[in-house]
Amino acid sequence: MGKLEILQKLYGVFRRFKARNVVTWTLILSILTECEWPEDALILFYNMQHGDVVPDETTFSVMLNASAVLFSVKLGNTFHALVEKNGFKGHKNVEDGLMIMYLRTGDIKAAAKHVFRYDDDLSS
Repeated sequence: MGKLEILQKLYGVFRRFKARNVVTWTLILSILTECEWPEDALILFYNMQHGDVVPDETTFSVMLNASAVLFSVKLGNTFHALVEKNGFKGHKNVEDGLMIMYLRTGDIKAAAKHVFRYDDDLSS
């Protein structure tokens, strides 16, 4: 059985599962991202929020990784703002996700400022 078939079966189980919580949502988001389907993870993240499930620090870490896979600084910045708004700034797995996202998208200055708390001018 190929990766696509496994993912389709897993998603089918997830859709039928009635007792979804932040753990089950984050698991499917993580699997989609790891299988290099971050766009699908973004759609499900949107659905998760409209299904009254509140993302936790692990969820945001996964979504920062999805931003990195997409090489999207803009999307990563959006998730960074949500991290701060939801009080997860300083959580280790979120900080790791921020570092990966900023470094993978090439925003070294943001990584230095937000992750390493380095405010000096990096242009020299």
